[in-house]
This record gives sequence, C-alpha cells and structure tokens, in this order.
Amino acid sequence: GFGVIKAIREPALDDVEADLKSADVYFRSRMWPQVVQSLESVLAVRGKDVRTLDKLGQAYLELRDVRSFLRRAERFNHVPDVVVESYEEVIFLGNVHSELGRHRSAGELYERALAVRPGDSYAGYKVGRALQSQGRVREAMRYFNRSKEQSADFADAYFRIGQCLEELGDSSGAVMQYQTALDLLPNHLDGQ
Repeated sequence: GFGVIKAIREPALDDVEADLKSADVYFRSRMWPQVVQSLESVLAVRGKDVRTLDKLGQAYLELRDVRSFLRRAERFNHVPDVVVESYEEVIFLGNVHSELGRHRSAGELYERALAVRPGDSYAGYKVGRALQSQGRVREAMRYFNRSKEQSADFADAYFRIGQCLEELGDSSGAVMQYQTALDLLPNHLDGQ
C-alpha cells in the first residue's frame, strides 16, 4: 500500500496533487485516517473545495467522528454530500444539519430515519424537534406525543410537549408536562 503511495507522490507536479491522488487510493482502500490526513492537507492549501470537503465528510462519517465533521461543515459553511444508508448515519447527518440551523433539511433526514424505523420514539422525537425549530408547534406536538406513547419514560418528549403547550398559551398544561419530565428524570436541566 505505502509503496504505491510513494510511487504516486514522486512524479506528482505538486504536493496538493500528490495528496489528492493519495487520498483516492486510501479512499478505495477504506483507510479512513489516511484519507483524512491527505484531504486536510489539501484544504490547508486550497481552502474551501467542495469535492474535497465531500470526500473528507465521507471519511469522517466512516470514522464516526461527529466533532470533526461538524467543525468542517461550520468552518466552510458546507455540509458534505455524503452517502448515508443506515438509521444511525441518517440521524447523524440530521444532527449536523440541525446544529447548523438547517432545520428543514434536518427534519427531512429524521423523517427518513423514521421511515426506516417507524416505531422508533427517538426518530419521531427528532422530527418533532425539527418542526418545533421551524415554528410548526402543533405538528411538533403530535410527534412528541407519539414519542411518549412509544416510550413512556421519554422525559424530554414530555418537556418538549410542555414547551409547545406554553407557546400555544396553555400554561397549566405546560407545567404538568414539565413536572412529568422532572418526575421521570429529576436532573432534567431544562425541566427544572
């Protein structure tokens, strides 16, 4: 493997081209840490390069390196176009979009996760969070209610229902939901 990389690097015109070629070989070999190292070198020289960011994002996804993925997305204001297939990967990418304030995109991804696992209380809860962030309170509340029905001890679902009720002007209903969240999870920071 490394002899091939050396052979690629020697005749290359410049270090960036060598790093790109090396990254391609590492990518095909699924050697994710080496992909990251090569592509980070490219970004250091070129700055924002969408194709490089997309490949780097895929490597970070394969490594399950949420922090680095999110840092690059924030730094370059670009969510890498990555292939997500599993429930966990779809939730992961939804969380990245949510962190960047792209709630509609996050909601679409959470809906996709919910389609994979229709009875999953967490995916439904995440759809509700995305809707709530868009000001779609009544729709969000339906998802939170469904989540608590599927998982009766889901304290944050009760808390979010309380927030929705408060936004809709039902203070006493909100307090009851907040109290249930605290009964289920006494150290629920927001519920306190």
